[in-house]
Amino acid sequence: MDNNNKRVALVTGATGGLGTAMCKELYNDGYHVLGNYRNKAKADEWQAQLKAEGYAIDIVEGDVCDFE
Repeated sequence: MDNNNKRVALVTGATGGLGTAMCKELYNDGYHVLGNYRNKAKADEWQAQLKAEGYAIDIVEGDVCDFE
């Protein structure tokens, strides 16, 4: 199934311990997972590590604490 036909999950705080666990579980359940981040360098490293483990998780920047 390609990403156009998958359910999408946006995980805020994805690069932390709980966020990482949620991303992996959702990915294993067939979701197209987007990991939200505020620190680009940390997110890039996190994404590379997950890719090495077999998880294709996209990352998106945003501060969900800031309405603007």
